[in-house]
Amino acid sequence: MEHYNIDLPKNVAQDVLGMLMKSADILDGTVYVVKTTCKPETIDRYSSIIAEILASLSMDVMEQIYQQYPDLRPYETNKD
Repeated sequence: MEHYNIDLPKNVAQDVLGMLMKSADILDGTVYVVKTTCKPETIDRYSSIIAEILASLSMDVMEQIYQQYPDLRPYETNKD
């Protein structure tokens, strides 16, 4: 996947990260709904799609913001 330079002011980056984290939680929650109501093949496919979206969100968007503003990285994910 092509990487884009995301050059956000710090206050905007902070707001965006908060929204992205909430979005990730919501997407993750949809997997639970599907798991409790759908057939196994649907669950597998849906879970794979959501996993790809979450990985892209983390690696392609959030990681670029963290590289620009390391202090915004949550403590438990800080890279030393």
